[in-house]
Amino acid sequence: FNLGMNYHHRGDQLKAMEHLQYVIDNPTKAGPHVGAMIMLGDILRESEDEEKHALSRQYLTQAIRGLEASLQSGPPAPATHLWLGMACIGVDEFEVARGYLDGALFLETRPFYLGMTHLWMGKLADLTGAREEAVDHYSQVLSLQSAAYHQTEAERYLKTPYTR
Repeated sequence: FNLGMNYHHRGDQLKAMEHLQYVIDNPTKAGPHVGAMIMLGDILRESEDEEKHALSRQYLTQAIRGLEASLQSGPPAPATHLWLGMACIGVDEFEVARGYLDGALFLETRPFYLGMTHLWMGKLADLTGAREEAVDHYSQVLSLQSAAYHQTEAERYLKTPYTR
């Protein structure tokens, strides 16, 4: 999973897809498996190929079902809310995504995940035309001790709004 994420953030989408697909095809833990479905779904959604779009939606929908079930059976986990928000953005369920991401912000205390949550809140705000809100979230990413690649992405979206 981490190799797939590394390749994704370095811009090698082919290698990223290979590693994420491997995680999906060989699940060992629910977290990375679901995360791989969401990240691969996000990458595939960018393709112009209709089959890849359909596969993207399938992975994102599966991830949403699995994560929603885990929310029902256990205590509220901020990372679960974050991943659900990300997946819901991928299937254009923006208001549902906002609810999950708001939940993640309320529950989360770890800087890495706070930065990631603010990054996705910024993306959501950009997608819904709330540029001022997006800038606030991207600025939060930069003010936190978040991952360098989250900060790089936030800097990019401060200059140019996130689009798909």
